[in-house]
Amino acid sequence: MAVFYQNPGQPSSIQQSMSRRANCWENAVMERLFRSLKPERLNSLTFINHLAAATQVESYIQFYNYKRLHSTIDYMTPHQKYQNMKKWLRISTDLVDHYTPCRY
Repeated sequence: MAVFYQNPGQPSSIQQSMSRRANCWENAVMERLFRSLKPERLNSLTFINHLAAATQVESYIQFYNYKRLHSTIDYMTPHQKYQNMKKWLRISTDLVDHYTPCRY
């Protein structure tokens, strides 16, 4: 049965993502987004076509990334957390770049 699911990716050169057994973190970010998307935006709506649904999903992704506060990242938006991490990495890199080891 597993061969049936692997073959559709072969003709178009798509590489299937396969993590190790019991490694549940690979898809956790997307699963969390969809866990919020359905009850917060989609469950109460009906759509006349695919474009209407896609527009609502895109709108929610913008909201999720730039406006919605997340308790797991200290009540910041993902965008704010990303900016803070970039700032921290830039500072860390500057510290490492200026570090010169002592020679004995």
